[in-house]
Amino acid sequence: MPGGQRCITAGYVRLRLRRYGFDPEAVDLRGEAVTVQRGPLPSSPPALAATPRSPTNHPQPEPPLVHRNQLVEVQVQCGAVTIRISGQACADGREDEFVNVYLPKTNRTLRARVAGPGQLIFNIQGGVP
Repeated sequence: MPGGQRCITAGYVRLRLRRYGFDPEAVDLRGEAVTVQRGPLPSSPPALAATPRSPTNHPQPEPPLVHRNQLVEVQVQCGAVTIRISGQACADGREDEFVNVYLPKTNRTLRARVAGPGQLIFNIQGGVP
């Protein structure tokens, strides 16, 4: 519930990681329990206004924020819990594009969203029940 509180153990986090295909031993979990405080849900981002394009005014494409074979930081998000893990981008990607990223510690590839230079975000659907 927004504004509520929940205590989860490191064992629970390891269980959830394993469920979604991550090796829990590759993640550094410190402490025995974590208290998750949930604030109000964030408001939705403002709608983007469309700008008409003239035939002579072609916008230049944004440069990629992530490059193929670049070492990147992947933030795995499950509800209010965020875990950071290193990976290798499999393709170039611009902001908000999805690219495959190889996680050498888990020997898996997942599809994550480019959030910034060298940063990707992977959301586990459903959050923490």
